[in-house]
Amino acid sequence: MELIGLIDPKYDRMLPVFNNQHKLLQEYDQNALGTYYTNNDYKNTGIEGYYFYTKEVHDYLAPSNPQFIPDRHISTLGGRVVQKLGSGWSLTGEFAEQWGAQHPDVAISARGGYGYLKKQFTSAWRPYVQAGWWGMSGDNPGTSNTYEGFDPIFARWPKWSELYIYSQVKEKGVAYWTNMKMWQAETGFAPTKMLSARLTYYHMDSFYPYSQGSKAIFGTGTDRGNNFQARLDFNPDKHWKSHILYETQMPGDFYAVGNKGFFLRFEVSYMIQKSIKASDIARAFSGGSGDTK
Repeated sequence: MELIGLIDPKYDRMLPVFNNQHKLLQEYDQNALGTYYTNNDYKNTGIEGYYFYTKEVHDYLAPSNPQFIPDRHISTLGGRVVQKLGSGWSLTGEFAEQWGAQHPDVAISARGGYGYLKKQFTSAWRPYVQAGWWGMSGDNPGTSNTYEGFDPIFARWPKWSELYIYSQVKEKGVAYWTNMKMWQAETGFAPTKMLSARLTYYHMDSFYPYSQGSKAIFGTGTDRGNNFQARLDFNPDKHWKSHILYETQMPGDFYAVGNKGFFLRFEVSYMIQKSIKASDIARAFSGGSGDTK
């Protein structure tokens, strides 16, 4: 059982900032308290549960902006289960419920979850196949006293796509996963310990059209489109890591235009790992005399 507290301001005020350009870390100030429970006592079953109370206040946007998020507090209660089924099969599922309120008098009622089935083969190239569904509720434009859009409280990162997060900028913000439902199919293999590859397909939908957005960008449908990904990783040793990632997005009628998008990245990194003893640090500050006063 972990007890967790977070302070996440929209501008960094915790550490010294060099050459301050007054850049935003996110759109609002965020504080949270929560607990996370993990249980691995069962041989074939992993269980996790969590509760977080989160406050999001002082959005930097003007209230007239359709992307403005009013001051709000949210409770998120959820759980995750991983079940090994034998013969290389496993089933994973997670669901979270959200409730709370936002200024001035709007109730919050949202939910998100996913489930996927995976088969890991034991042949030489260690291939696997995986299929699943993900869903994060959207705000129903027909209700005015309740906000149903899922809040990805700590998940503002490219979890499912490096390319698509930029398409979300004109909705609620970059990598703000909400009003989303996706079917996924994926396969991967590793010919050697140094080399691995995966191919992923997502069919993306939404629960509601984005009626608040620009008519030049957003359409009247709920089909976000199709996303194809290919990734190749080459890690020759513990120091060198590299990969190539390619993505393409073919928009659906959620958007007013149908132009394809592309994303390509080549990355090589070299990592140095070294342990330093506390006594070595003390000796360095004392001029090597061993006097640590």
